[in-house]
Amino acid sequence: MRYLATFLMIACFDIIQGQSVSPFIAAKGLGRGGVYSTLTDASSILNNAGALAFADQTGIIVSSEVSPLLPGANRSAVGIVIPYHWGTLGASIYRFGDDVYSEQIAGIGYGNRLGIGSLGVRVNAIQYRSSNGNIRTGVSVDFGGVTQIIPGLFVTAYGTNLSQSNLSGQEILPSRLLAGLRYEPNSSWIIATEVEKDLLYAASWRLGIEHSLRSRIYFRTGIGLHPYSYNWGLGGKRNKIKADFAMAFTQATGWRIQASAIYEIRSKPGK
Repeated sequence: MRYLATFLMIACFDIIQGQSVSPFIAAKGLGRGGVYSTLTDASSILNNAGALAFADQTGIIVSSEVSPLLPGANRSAVGIVIPYHWGTLGASIYRFGDDVYSEQIAGIGYGNRLGIGSLGVRVNAIQYRSSNGNIRTGVSVDFGGVTQIIPGLFVTAYGTNLSQSNLSGQEILPSRLLAGLRYEPNSSWIIATEVEKDLLYAASWRLGIEHSLRSRIYFRTGIGLHPYSYNWGLGGKRNKIKADFAMAFTQATGWRIQASAIYEIRSKPGK
């Protein structure tokens, strides 16, 4: 049964996402409709290296996702972001799957502020492993950026596998282009939207809203098209710890549940 569920999960994601598994993960982003490219805290190392320079705290993020209807389809990731005067460094480890089939990604990223925006790059070492002993490896390069058009309005862009790398000289790794918009009309509201285009598949669109109470408690919701999804999430902040929880439902894969936590170690030097 577990082998069948894993096969079905891979097939579903191949139809929906353009590859077996989406590499983006953070409960804050899932709660906002699955809009990940506009995140600008420690979770940027997992979702958009172009936003790394906006992180003003040295922080560690841990994130996990479970899919109750799909045994063996769980995902997890851990990352660290360290800002310096000359830019921001980040590193992450991501894993999907179980003993039947798994994907691992280890990444190192760098971002820097340039006027009203920032640019960033991440280099990834990728391994796909199956239970029959087949192991495929590859290296890819992602690139992204964030620009603040006016106070409170940010435009984001991110591209994965822009190097058009392949796995062990065989299949080409998926390439995605993401364009996002985040608007903060005041300190209590965030509206974020994103379009994602796999080079081989139709585009998907997502929209999310976040409302905060005294910058301590966060309520989130959102929707997605292609595939259609309904998302909601909660978050909280106390001292140096941020915790987030989110759920998303699609007809193809059922519920997905994510939980994330960020521990902020220290502020950027000079702040």
